Amino acid sequence: MWPPALSGRPGKKVKVIFGSSGNFFQQIQNGAPFDMFFSANLDYPKTVEAAGLIENGSYYQYARGKIVVWVPNDSKINLTSGLKTLLDPTVKKIAIANTLHVPYGQAAVSAMQREGVYDIAKDKFVLGENISQTASFVVSGSANIGVVALSLALSPNMRDKGRYKEIPVDE
Repeated sequence: MWPPALSGRPGKKVKVIFGSSGNFFQQIQNGAPFDMFFSANLDYPKTVEAAGLIENGSYYQYARGKIVVWVPNDSKINLTSGLKTLLDPTVKKIAIANTLHVPYGQAAVSAMQREGVYDIAKDKFVLGENISQTASFVVSGSANIGVVALSLALSPNMRDKGRYKEIPVDE
């Protein structure tokens, strides 16, 4: 049965709270009463399991996230070169999630470093507190381009607002 926390409890309502994995990780470490923790970073649930803060054996990887460079539909920016697009002289602001507590921000920086664009692009960053805020910076015009989760770019609220190019992940 999935999810284990709800099996055998028909009719129970689930309240979903969205935010950064790092913030929720800290809250759980400080005793926050969450029944389930879906994290974009595998290290966070492993750490709370090792500390005895979750039911032993309940941790498992449920998905693998992907990142994309993403622009509004009306942008003139050409995304065909992937992360190298961040070096386009018309790009003045780049939205990424805060690397201190958002795994997608960490993945963005890692991919930029691998691609050799990080040192040039880093002074243009606008940091979102979570991946949704990061995308909203692009939609609002606070950033010309963003590095966001593929799942967000494909979500019903965002898929008609922008276009994207997937970024290969390091395994």
